[in-house]
Amino acid sequence: MQNLVWWWMQFAEPESDAPGHYYSGLDGTEFWLDDEGLLHREGDLPAVVRDDGLKQWYVRGDLHRPAGGPVHTAPVPGRVYYVQADGSGMPRRDSSGNVIRRHPDLLDASVHEQVVEEWRTDDVLHREDGPARTWADGAQEYWVNGKRHRPLEEGPAVEYPPGYAGRASGPHEWWVDGELHRTTGPALQSFVDVGGYRVIPGHYYLNGVRMENVCRDWSILRHHTEEGPRRTIHVHNVEAWDALLSIGAVNTSSYSISPTALETVLALNPN
Repeated sequence: MQNLVWWWMQFAEPESDAPGHYYSGLDGTEFWLDDEGLLHREGDLPAVVRDDGLKQWYVRGDLHRPAGGPVHTAPVPGRVYYVQADGSGMPRRDSSGNVIRRHPDLLDASVHEQVVEEWRTDDVLHREDGPARTWADGAQEYWVNGKRHRPLEEGPAVEYPPGYAGRASGPHEWWVDGELHRTTGPALQSFVDVGGYRVIPGHYYLNGVRMENVCRDWSILRHHTEEGPRRTIHVHNVEAWDALLSIGAVNTSSYSISPTALETVLALNPN
């Protein structure tokens, strides 16, 4: 937004009777700047106001609201884009891992502004008492200090509303301290169709490690011990895997496990 403002300033003149350095852009967007040309406005008032209802709060060029509250609010657009599923029922993602939102009637449409509310502190996504980002399609994301985060007992950190895109359930995501993590099921959940049908349940992660990546068969965690025969841990026995990780018994480069630790943990958490 700041770069766009500097471009606008080439064609706009400040209005002397308005508080602060006030400009009106070519498209009717109103914005306020400080003496250094950075987006800024005092009194818990938005520094950017668009005629379609979008408002943004800035302090010295950063999205920030000292009094608390969202720094970005916008009405639900007339055309809402939804996350699309691939052939396995998982959401389609771009090369950066972000989910792809498209309009059902426009297969080649690009994603445009779809965020209707966002909370930030010093330009960093952050909120401790609710979702930090809400999309026009109803999806909500929980962020704390710039990391996706939500305690497991409270629910997914990326949560979709019931009946999302005509399906029974959307592709929820569980994140803890910026890492995919869930001990009671897949951390990346697939879409669930009406009637409960799904191609796969999703992908399992513990502390950011994808469980399918450490075995041939995603439904069984197979590990070679440093010595001795092959041992197995069932994918649903996440307590055993979590315990092994917590005591440092897993060699994460080769995913070999100390046989003594494995026997001890499986005795406490049998398959």
